[in-house]
Amino acid sequence: MGPFIARAALWLVFGFFLTDIINEFKWFKMPVRWYAVMGPVLLLFGLQEAFLKRLEIKRKSLTDTEIQESKAFKFFYILVWVFVIFLLIGIPAVWWGVIKKTITDAN
Repeated sequence: MGPFIARAALWLVFGFFLTDIINEFKWFKMPVRWYAVMGPVLLLFGLQEAFLKRLEIKRKSLTDTEIQESKAFKFFYILVWVFVIFLLIGIPAVWWGVIKKTITDAN
């Protein structure tokens, strides 16, 4: 139960950061409310949990080589790495925006 709660908390924190990023870049005319972003984020969390549960059930019934060779596993693995790379690229972009905003607000 602990890992489930930790993953849920991390997804919620990610949703709050995503809300701030969307509002900071002013992609929409009106500010986006946090609950408008939390819905899709929690949907992604639910899909992740369902996929992990399905993978755990398959892992018990299949050998490791069969899991490694499945197309769904490879697709999920690539998708996770793309997500991680975008997050790592996004961190400096967000910090740059925060520093730029601080500098311009100080003047």
